[in-house]
Amino acid sequence: MTQLIITQELQNAKNEEAWYLNTQVPTIIDEAKVQIQLALLALGDSPLDNDKESAAGSTLAISSPSNDSIKGFVSIFGSQITKGELHFSIPRYHKGRPIVTRITPQHPVVLHQIQNIVNYLHLALRHVESSASPTGSVQAIEYFGDLLGLIKKAECIFTPDHSAGIQYPVKDLDPPLPDDLVLELYINRVSVTTRVHVLDDLNSSSSSSTTKPIGHLFPVLGKSASAKSSLADAHLLCPGTLHQASLETIYPYLETAQTALGKVGFLARDVLTKLNLFRGIDEEIQDFLSYA
Repeated sequence: MTQLIITQELQNAKNEEAWYLNTQVPTIIDEAKVQIQLALLALGDSPLDNDKESAAGSTLAISSPSNDSIKGFVSIFGSQITKGELHFSIPRYHKGRPIVTRITPQHPVVLHQIQNIVNYLHLALRHVESSASPTGSVQAIEYFGDLLGLIKKAECIFTPDHSAGIQYPVKDLDPPLPDDLVLELYINRVSVTTRVHVLDDLNSSSSSSTTKPIGHLFPVLGKSASAKSSLADAHLLCPGTLHQASLETIYPYLETAQTALGKVGFLARDVLTKLNLFRGIDEEIQDFLSYA
């Protein structure tokens, strides 16, 4: 009698799992697709041609009442800063008029993090569009595991690794910055970060013939402008010898994209939890019947 009841419970569990796979999972996949498309649209890379004109783009004011070191604006479209003007007033560096530089449409700044996030989102979109809807629990677990892996990789890119030193130096500014200043522009969670680094030992080092080894690099320095460039490049590999001024500006489209990715991640985790629960019940009942 007990074995008959357990067998019936096993069949009920299998029926419930089949119902979930056949009716709920396709709806969840459709919702995941919508959220991925929304994230792509927010990042200025809509997969739909008729959405191109509404893709993300805006001008951000770079300023703060509590920070006078950096001021200006940047115009962002998709993964590029297409133009901007920045004013730097660095304490202990410049006591006169602020240093002014511009980003021009001829030399846009690529926000490589957004570009990489978009690449992972296209892989995720291709996954949900081209892969057949899974019909078995094992197949579904693999399907949503792969999707979750792509979403996690995209989410990690929103937060930079500051321990790696200067990762996103901006070049081709008009006019160029002094040789001992390095500008970075990158995203940090839901903000665009403007950071200027002062290579404070440039003047003292430029008169010597060599610098301390950096890794296995031994740059030879003289007193020329090229020597200053060499030292600046060396600092890119050697964090911790810089003064910094930075300012974070909230960029709403990043928040929209992160929210959409969070929803996809939640959907995938929820499906994986339910399917693993179904499998666990099935295995427990099978084990019980094998010893009955």
